[in-house]
Amino acid sequence: AEEWAADPDVRVDDVTLPEEFNGAHDLHELVYTKALSYYFQDEYEQSLSLLSDTFRDMLERGRKVTPEAYWNGIACQRALANQLDAFFEDYDVILNLSTSGEAPMGLYGRDKKDCCLIWTMCHVPALNLPVFQSPSGLPFGAQIVARRYNDRSLFYFARVVRDKGLLLDWRKEGSPKGNSK
Repeated sequence: AEEWAADPDVRVDDVTLPEEFNGAHDLHELVYTKALSYYFQDEYEQSLSLLSDTFRDMLERGRKVTPEAYWNGIACQRALANQLDAFFEDYDVILNLSTSGEAPMGLYGRDKKDCCLIWTMCHVPALNLPVFQSPSGLPFGAQIVARRYNDRSLFYFARVVRDKGLLLDWRKEGSPKGNSK
């Protein structure tokens, strides 16, 4: 960011999303589990024993969400998307980490909350770039996010990052942890 801050045509700010976004993960849980419980109601009612415990729990949480709560959740989702649109009036892109940390080991590690869900829920384009290396040598990305319907800015910024040599090529011989081909 220091290199870019020296460019008179570039403004780099450290920003925080408005407070309303703090509840985005809970909002997603409400809307997503309700939708799952609707679309998988036949499987739940006819083949419950074939569902994993995790998926069954999600469906059961969704079945408890009232239609009124669901539609209020959809309204809140739209409001967040509109608020993010307004936030982007001052920025071309937001650059953040792709995840909140290195991938958990094994099949049953718990993911940590990150911004990806917010971007998806607000229908904005996002692109992940392998620009970092985790302590164990895995690629770790930065994520570029642009305003809704502004995919061109996203790809333009990614091209600038690439042209400045800031992307790591994980396919090269001697790349961290290996010899990916």
